[in-house]
Amino acid sequence: VNNGSLDIGDSAVSTANSVLFGGPGAPAMIINSGFVDIGGASGTSGNSLTISNASLNCDTLNVGGAGTNRINNTLVFNGGTITAGFVKVRPTNTFVFTAGTLSAGGMDTDPGANNSNVFVVGDGTSAAYYDMAAGGTGYHVFGSPGLVVTNGASLRGSGTLTGTLTVLGTFVPGFSNSVGSI
Repeated sequence: VNNGSLDIGDSAVSTANSVLFGGPGAPAMIINSGFVDIGGASGTSGNSLTISNASLNCDTLNVGGAGTNRINNTLVFNGGTITAGFVKVRPTNTFVFTAGTLSAGGMDTDPGANNSNVFVVGDGTSAAYYDMAAGGTGYHVFGSPGLVVTNGASLRGSGTLTGTLTVLGTFVPGFSNSVGSI
């Protein structure tokens, strides 16, 4: 439990840091009412966070911190739960979402994020859920080229989507038997 900032890669002289939350066995739980930054300081690169069988709850999740020269940082989400008021994926940084539940009050993927590829929810075989949750900006922006929800994955909740959307899985306006609009 932390009430400040959790930075993976907080110095330009300390690059390529790798952190794993969860894994086999009992699930890990990380609660941070502040920021989680993968590549937090100027000049940081090659930092990674892998979440497997874990629960991460934070106000803001940044893949590539604000400012310049925060490049090639990666978040790999293989299962569990991420709950964030806001998620930001900056250019030259990558968010790989294969399985689990991502619940975000708002999200912004800059053009050039994910190697200029679409933001993909799921791997086509594992269950994956992108929940547009209440409490954030309500805007979910997927810069060019857009968002793809794969087979076995779901887009749920309420909010505003910006960008090209392809749904090969399930599209559920609202959540938990409530009416919603997207």
